[in-house]
Amino acid sequence: MNKYKVKAIYMFKDRKGIIMSKKLIPMFIMALFSIKSFSCADAPANWESKDVKDLNIIESINIIRSTNPFAGIISREELRLGHSHTYIQKIKESTDHPLKKMAVEYTRRLFPIPFDEFIETIKPNEWGKHLSGLVGRCISQPEFNYEGQVISQVERMILKAPFQNADMTKIESIKYDYEKVTVYWRVRKSGNKTTETDIGFVEFKKFEDETLVTFHSAHRLRLFNMPLPSWFIHREIGRTFLKHLEKYSSLFVMN
Repeated sequence: MNKYKVKAIYMFKDRKGIIMSKKLIPMFIMALFSIKSFSCADAPANWESKDVKDLNIIESINIIRSTNPFAGIISREELRLGHSHTYIQKIKESTDHPLKKMAVEYTRRLFPIPFDEFIETIKPNEWGKHLSGLVGRCISQPEFNYEGQVISQVERMILKAPFQNADMTKIESIKYDYEKVTVYWRVRKSGNKTTETDIGFVEFKKFEDETLVTFHSAHRLRLFNMPLPSWFIHREIGRTFLKHLEKYSSLFVMN
């Protein structure tokens, strides 16, 4: 097993507040921009898969899952709030790459929504559409199974970030199991070079009468083409994925 160093544990709680009238106008403008930006015109495809081997990403990503030091079950109450662990570990981006130190997040949240209803609202092949801070997105090269489900695609997404937006184009492989769907990804291109490495998965799983969503991914990032050390970014990626799960939560009316 590769050596890893635990760096942080985060929990997240919903916060309720009153929006003052003076904040409504800028929020409205931001909402319009976000709606407009869900278009390939704003984030055109910039990488193309040319070999079926591009989809051979599951094996290397599953190594992250198998070496996760925080795979244990926590209480349902903690899961409902949202729970994230981040740590640093040496990981291979793919089986033919050398080990490199990466910042890793393992983030989960339990939603009081039946599994079928959840994946009808947030379709697994559209998981990126509902991420927090999304300002541009494009899907290309979708492949389908006999049931009409998307089993692979190339997705470019641009996420709002301090100083320089995160631009990443991913090859994605989608696996459908009984009462569980997993989307595996590997970033193959970054238009502004902010993403050196980003591999991982998001899993949507039936959890009794609810739905458990798990993000688990490893990252090497850059800012203005300068590498950011893993110890510097690992805490922030935990917060980022909790925000993604909070954005998912906003799509449902909770009782």
